[in-house]
Order: sequence, then structure tokens, then C-alpha cells
Amino acid sequence: TTEIYTLSLHDALPILRIDGLARNSKQQKKQWVENPQPRVFDARLRKTIEAEAASGKQDAVLKAWRVGRSSAPTPPELMKPVVQALLDVEPEVAANEIVEHLQRHAVALSNSRIACEVLDVVARAGHVRTMEDLWEAFQTDLHIKPTYQMYEMLIGGFASVGDEKKVAEVFETLNKSRMKLTARGYSLTIKGFLKNNMVNAVLKHLLAMNKQGIHIPPFAIVQFLRISCEASRVAEACHTLTDASIVLPPEAVALLLEEIGRAHV
Repeated sequence: TTEIYTLSLHDALPILRIDGLARNSKQQKKQWVENPQPRVFDARLRKTIEAEAASGKQDAVLKAWRVGRSSAPTPPELMKPVVQALLDVEPEVAANEIVEHLQRHAVALSNSRIACEVLDVVARAGHVRTMEDLWEAFQTDLHIKPTYQMYEMLIGGFASVGDEKKVAEVFETLNKSRMKLTARGYSLTIKGFLKNNMVNAVLKHLLAMNKQGIHIPPFAIVQFLRISCEASRVAEACHTLTDASIVLPPEAVALLLEEIGRAHV
């Protein structure tokens, strides 16, 4: 004789609930395995890095970072002091160690935001070769797609060492990609060329900035006129600016009056 057992809805609910919980648990576990949460950088090491960076002890910053870098990704706010320490203490291994760290913790660090943080520090430090190595590695090894912010860091780095040719090449790449430089990008470029007293290069980018309708910061005009004075080209510089309808800020006018006063002494 075959017996048939039936369950009422009331009796079946607990079984269905348990089965549903089991399935959810398996799904959550699978999701965690496929997308593991990044570990948190050791709090004590973090405080050490912050304190030593504030004290200018770059070797101590590097030592603390190397203790914790394998077990957890570097917090974004610590990336700049760590990269600076690498450049100051062991610049020859900076690119390799940075890329290796980003690869190890790709989920948290392999993105354009971190790439910009790194490039900004390297570009400001004038380590062009390291900057170029990182630029290539970000794309080929880490598969980070360049953003206009990353291009701006690159341009600023080349300008800081007075490499007008490389700056022009990056501008050409930007134009092909239909990207335009922002006010920050122009400022970085102009600051770099000002640092190298490159009158023509600064003027070119001031005019381009003005043509694009971007406000030119007063410091850029004042410093441009200053290096023009030093190169005995201030009259030419003033005419070019006024012809482009670029208004001189009060600081620039004061500089010109001071220069005229010296000329008549």
C-alpha cells in the first residue's frame, strides 16, 4: 500500500523559510568570494606614517609603509606622503613598488583617482622618467583608462622641466580624444613654464586659455610680466596681452610702474 503525505501551507512555511535562508546564505558567500572586501590598513602604521610625514622623516614613512603594504591597500589620503617618501628616499624603485602595490590591491587602488594622486606628486617633484613609466604601467598593467585629469598631471610634469615638445604632444593627444584642458590644467602648465622662465611658452598658453574663455588667474599674468621684464621683453608682452583684450590686474600694473621707475633712475 502506498501512503501519500501532504503538507498544509502552515506546515510548509518553516521549511520554505529555512530553504530560502540557506539559498541567501550561499549567494552572499559566493558574492563575498567573488568580490572580497579590501582589508583595512593597520591603524598604528597609519598614525606612524602621518606623524613621520609631518616631521619630514621620509625614511621612517617608507619603513612603516613597507610593513603594512602587503596586507592592506594604502588609504587614498596616505598615498601622497608615501609616494613622496619613495621619490625622496629611493626614486629608482618608486615606479615598480607603486605599480606592484596597486596590482596587489587592484580592487581598491586600480582606478583613475589613485592614478591622479600618484601622478600629481611625481609630476610636481619633476621626476619625469618615473612619471612616464607610471603612465605606461597604469594603462598596460593596470588597465586604467586615461582621464583628462590624468593628462593634466602629465602636462604639468613635462612643463615643470621645461619640455615644451612633450607638452605639445600631450595637447595633440587631448585634441584627438576631443578633450579640453581645464583651468587647473592650464595653471599647472603655466606654472611649470614660469618656473623655467619660458616667456614664449607661457604667453602661448595664456592666449589659449583666454581664447577658450577660461579666467586667467592674476598670479599668472603678474609672473609672466615679471619674467618678461627679466628678459627685456616687457613692452612686447604688454602689447600682446592688451591686443588679446586680457585685462591686467592691479598687481601687474604695480609691477609695470615699478619697472618704469627703475628704468628712469
